[in-house]
Amino acid sequence: MSMENFMKILQHCKCKRSDAIYNTIKIVNAKIVDTQSMNVVSGEIIISNGIIKRVGKKIDKKAEKTIDARGMYLIPGFIDAHVHIESSLLTPTEFSKAVLKHGTTTVIADSHEICNILGIKGLELFLNESENLPLEFYFVVPSCVPATDLGTSGATVTAEEIKKMMKNKRIVGLGEVMDFPAVIKRNKRIMEKINAAGKKVVNGHAPGLRGKLMNKYYDAGIMDDHESLEYSEMVEKAEYGVMLFLREGSAEVSGKEQYRIIDAYPDHICFCSDDKSVVDIDRYGSILFNVNKAIALGYDPLITIRCATHSCAGYYGLDDIGNIKQGLKANFFLSKSLKKIKPNIVFVNGIEVYPKGHVSNRGKFTYPAYAKSTVKHEPINKKDIAIPTKHLGNIIVAKDGSLHTGWKKLKITEEYDVKKGILKIIVIERYRKNGNISTGQITGFGIKNGAIGSTVAHDCHNIIVVGTSDDEIVKVANELIRNGGGLAIYSRTTGLGLLKLPIAGIMTQDDYKKVGKILEDLKKKAKAIGCKMREPFGTLSFMALEVIPELKITDKGLVDVKNFRIL
Repeated sequence: MSMENFMKILQHCKCKRSDAIYNTIKIVNAKIVDTQSMNVVSGEIIISNGIIKRVGKKIDKKAEKTIDARGMYLIPGFIDAHVHIESSLLTPTEFSKAVLKHGTTTVIADSHEICNILGIKGLELFLNESENLPLEFYFVVPSCVPATDLGTSGATVTAEEIKKMMKNKRIVGLGEVMDFPAVIKRNKRIMEKINAAGKKVVNGHAPGLRGKLMNKYYDAGIMDDHESLEYSEMVEKAEYGVMLFLREGSAEVSGKEQYRIIDAYPDHICFCSDDKSVVDIDRYGSILFNVNKAIALGYDPLITIRCATHSCAGYYGLDDIGNIKQGLKANFFLSKSLKKIKPNIVFVNGIEVYPKGHVSNRGKFTYPAYAKSTVKHEPINKKDIAIPTKHLGNIIVAKDGSLHTGWKKLKITEEYDVKKGILKIIVIERYRKNGNISTGQITGFGIKNGAIGSTVAHDCHNIIVVGTSDDEIVKVANELIRNGGGLAIYSRTTGLGLLKLPIAGIMTQDDYKKVGKILEDLKKKAKAIGCKMREPFGTLSFMALEVIPELKITDKGLVDVKNFRIL
């Protein structure tokens, strides 16, 4: 972001004189982390108009303001290599407030979720809202809208639209290419989208893909991956030249074994958060969590910081960030320790955005009416959600902390067996395109009485509900329809709980702290009715994701993911 844009923002702020924004700042007595040479050097820096002008042991130049770092480490701002802002349930303005204080100063955002609902207009809205925010937003254009033809989305994004968007300087690539069977077959439609990226980055999404099929997928021009299931898979991909993103989301995490890749291929690693709730961002940070987890596991702090900064900046061709060097943007933070990093002061473009929060008083972005009226299905009743006989006994096995599901096959005739943990799950097409309602069975959630539901359901974001009875499932589904989207829970013992998400049915513009409190309350209610999932709504949202094995459900029915077919 330019200094000119920052000055425009100041018109919206009421800053005390002592909190003024300075053109020149000098930081002294700092331990400067150099992510290129992998050294820590005691010294000083001079910032002028948002740019690092000098770095040295002792700088004989005065500034309008001098900050004594008192021996703290001066660390380049973290970069999130792949994130869906929408998964925080926040729009860009509140999202920026949540992540900045944890040292993330730049994100590469894939607006895949809002574009599945609103089409390319969703990306344009995000570009407009984020333009003058302190957090630096870069975007990739979603490649798979919809992800496949196995579900019904609200919109499509074409190769021509992708090619047009690539002209924008804040577009740095093509979003994760999830339809790997289409890529392997060299489907004309998907190849046109990959080619539309030109020389920019093409993000990958290839869970479990190995051997010749993996090679063919990446030979199509795809360049990275954040979905590897095992360490050996990561090694195979790294040896083939693939950049790997170590992911720490809310419902999806990387295990201790996967972190070994940092030592094995340190130059092939970036960090990403992918899908992270506002609660986890506020509590642990976004990329800060990845970094501190790696350090706690015993990995070199300097190598770890490099993965979160210099490596990611270089990968995306962002030559003006990622290190503390003359001529780069003054995006950094101060931390007392490298053993457990905790940002004390955060700067973006030479302006102290935390804890002073100079630009936090900016008014709300105005979303158009079409972005607030996306849940269009009529209320349902119990007769709408009977499970087809052919589907009985094909049970989705949900797993805590994983997007991957199992597939259990039983000979049963009942829709529910709550004692054995077998519940009903439904998906309702919400765009009024075909009115589909699909039903199936699922185990793993552990709910004993009640239902939970959401209009956040990757990737088509139709209505999804799981519960122990038709009455409770219908109650939750109709509450979501009535409120135009959100997260909901109901049981006779806890009553109704609701987080309204009026923006595209997946986001709210409310204060991120308020949103976090409501979400925490919903999670407590879910636990009270027996739900075993640490992230009940996050895990539920991925039960409709038809590109991650093994058995999923969309509005078109149960999906055999390995064979890419509806049962």
